Amino acid sequence: MAGVLAARYRDVPQVITNLLQVLFFLTPIFWSPATMPKRPVFVLFNPLYHLIEIVRAPLLGEPVSAMSWGLCIAMAVIGLSLTAWLYRRAHARIAYWV
Repeated sequence: MAGVLAARYRDVPQVITNLLQVLFFLTPIFWSPATMPKRPVFVLFNPLYHLIEIVRAPLLGEPVSAMSWGLCIAMAVIGLSLTAWLYRRAHARIAYWV
């Protein structure tokens, strides 16, 4: 999806770079969910937390919750659907944008 959008709009790579830098601070790399007991909603509804959790939990010897798997699979299906829709709409014009 980012490739199609970047072919059409030249500023997309810079926007994605800056957005990823900001989103990096929302991931549980700098902080632990145990340090935020008063904000469980932020942790539970943070999609970046679940993406990191399915990698981190097995490394720590803990089981991955079904909620994390479900949300990650749902995000993958939604992302794939949006990307397929966008590509289907734009595939004939991509050569002219590049």
